[in-house]
Amino acid sequence: MTNEWGAVVQMAAEQNPDILKSFDVFPFPGPSAAEKPAASLGGGYYYLVGKSSPDKVEASKKLLLCMYDAKRVAERANSRPIFAIPATKSAFDSATFQSNDTVKHFKPQLETIFKDVMPTWFRYGMEAGLNPITGQIEATTFIGDAVQNAALNKIKVSDAVNQIDEQLRFQIELLRK
Repeated sequence: MTNEWGAVVQMAAEQNPDILKSFDVFPFPGPSAAEKPAASLGGGYYYLVGKSSPDKVEASKKLLLCMYDAKRVAERANSRPIFAIPATKSAFDSATFQSNDTVKHFKPQLETIFKDVMPTWFRYGMEAGLNPITGQIEATTFIGDAVQNAALNKIKVSDAVNQIDEQLRFQIELLRK
């Protein structure tokens, strides 16, 4: 079992395609059988238009409308199917996304993720390349380890936050050297 998005699907398809038929997903359970989880860890991309001249703000809004075109969003998701899932219903339901072979294979699992998991996402994460530290964050497990230990009541939430902060500061110091 793994708490992972679709990167494992693509690796398995290359290394052991027969195992794909045994892959499945389920939403994380809540703190008790009677309670749903408050949130799940997930990732997503957001764009922000800052205060600027009216012309720049308008140009930014037009660019975002272009980027959020359902077909473009679906094409982007299909560049890494399963790992990337469209953030919009129109792109998720589009023929462009739904016609992908990997998406077809995992349709029931994707439905579960899109309908039962994504609405409760606690958004976090970055892709390597935005800042040198993001590669270190994604190449290590210090954030996931701290979050998991807090979730399992092995450490206090405040201790998890302090561990993450300490590791981030360490990574920043390495970059400064």
